[in-house]
Amino acid sequence: MPRKIFLSFLGANNYVECNYFKEGKEDQAASKVENVMYVQEAVIPLFCQGFSTEDRYYFFLTQKARQVNWENDGLFNRETQKNDLPNKGLRQRLEEMNLPGQVEAVSIPEGFSTEEIWGIFEVVLSKIAEGDQVYFDITHAFRSLPLLGLAMLNYAKAVKKIEVKGIYYGAFEKLGRAEAVRRMDLKDRNAPILDLRSVSALQDWTTAAFDFIQYGRSKSWRKLTQTYIQPILKETRGEDEEASRLRAINSIVEKMEWALTTNRGQQLFEKIPFERLKELLHQAAGSGDFIKPLLAIIEKLEQKVEGFTDKDPLHWLKSAKWCAQHQMYQEGLTQLQEGILTWLCLRLQGEDAYYDWKKEDPRTLISAALNIITTEEPEEKWRLKDEEDIKRCRSLVKNALLTAVAPLYRNLTNLRNDINHGGYTKTTKPETFAKKLHEFINATEELIQNIPPTKPEDLRPKEAAPTKPADEKPQGFLLNLSNHPSERWTEEQRNRAISEFGEVRDLAFPQIPPDYGEGDISRLAGEYLTKVLTLNPGAVHLMGEMTFTSVLVSLLQKEGIPCLASTTRRVAIEEGNKKISVFQFVRFRKYPDLCN
Repeated sequence: MPRKIFLSFLGANNYVECNYFKEGKEDQAASKVENVMYVQEAVIPLFCQGFSTEDRYYFFLTQKARQVNWENDGLFNRETQKNDLPNKGLRQRLEEMNLPGQVEAVSIPEGFSTEEIWGIFEVVLSKIAEGDQVYFDITHAFRSLPLLGLAMLNYAKAVKKIEVKGIYYGAFEKLGRAEAVRRMDLKDRNAPILDLRSVSALQDWTTAAFDFIQYGRSKSWRKLTQTYIQPILKETRGEDEEASRLRAINSIVEKMEWALTTNRGQQLFEKIPFERLKELLHQAAGSGDFIKPLLAIIEKLEQKVEGFTDKDPLHWLKSAKWCAQHQMYQEGLTQLQEGILTWLCLRLQGEDAYYDWKKEDPRTLISAALNIITTEEPEEKWRLKDEEDIKRCRSLVKNALLTAVAPLYRNLTNLRNDINHGGYTKTTKPETFAKKLHEFINATEELIQNIPPTKPEDLRPKEAAPTKPADEKPQGFLLNLSNHPSERWTEEQRNRAISEFGEVRDLAFPQIPPDYGEGDISRLAGEYLTKVLTLNPGAVHLMGEMTFTSVLVSLLQKEGIPCLASTTRRVAIEEGNKKISVFQFVRFRKYPDLCN
């Protein structure tokens, strides 16, 4: 059972009796404590219920606070200009409350210097044990102590795994200045006690956001989200739409993170529903009722997974980039090297079904052939298992694609072996791995750009026809690749699309920086060509940034995929003294052939 502790700072002012109540519950007798001078007399009975003899109450006092408010008869007397005004101090008041746990007064310095501030930090932290449940009163903390206390709690959450049960502030100043309050009737001196746990929670979200943005780690914010949605799902029996959506996002992201950190390339390719994840994130980002600190993380996650698609043949390249961005260098080198073998298998499989990328033998053979190309090893020294492998290897070493890939693969293999051996066989500088991984990713992208990235027979079912007659009605669904999701189309436009194609699916249009050059546009269009071919639509509704659109239309037309634009008619409608323009859908219009 974790220990409960109450932490409180005591000030050195002359306090005034008042009535404290839980914020928002002024009229509830059980949530109010009347006629107390010290806020601790109200915070403890209102919020620290369930304390036992094993629990502790710590009061942190400067020498002046001890004299004025901890001991009896020490208030400042304006008439005598001494601390001799009769008063029952907090120590005696606490004794009369018969608290179950042990009360301890802890001396702290004034905090007038950096050294003293660190001294306070060390004293308070020394009273906190591993796993404590902390109730923290900051009402009478002075100068920088509230800020120091919050920082200290955040530190203790990290190093001592404490749980913050409450952060309390008695808002006496709501009543006015102390002298004015003394002239008020006691029944009118009602001040709320605020629970500022949201400040501590915001610190948790801050840490979680940093972990995710910097290192790609989602565990912290997934845990925080789960804490938020669990009672909602329990109360609604899983029917709350927003909570269910967040739970689904958590589930997919957890699987994705495990696959990335453990190098599960096949799982990333086949098991992670990236399009579903992006759809959920889009819906979550547009939700009106939301966990506010999570919104920025959702936006970052949308950006991070934007390039991933379901069953993308180049998923390994996206995974390697993710790893490079998040300092996962060993994983990134592995994803890149094994991904190149996967990519080569996919391209060779069109000519020989032997090259199944999921099987070890073809991958081993391709790797051996790449090594033979770079070392120029003679055939009599080949260490292959049978004559069939030798025949295939003879073909592979003459393959122009493998010849182009071999130098990059060799260098990548050497570096991956180096990092996997833990630095015991080579003395490569640690920062070299980060630098080289980025260089290898760039070299791989350049290599893929210079070689047609995909062929229809690599990515489509074998029965798919490479071209369609111009007047033939497209078969298959309509893929909407634009800045306007089909769910926002007018009923007329959506009905027309369904009548012509049977189904509409969405692929988000990419965000294209204005400083992109022609090469960047061509590269991005090549990536989206791969995405579209993987989805295998009957036609593509393509509208957006003009240079990207024209390049992608040309590439898709070469693959026999019709590209359409939607046309609209502008209609002016008068509403009172205003004229409003409304755009009415007219038809889908096919792009002219850009290949000729």
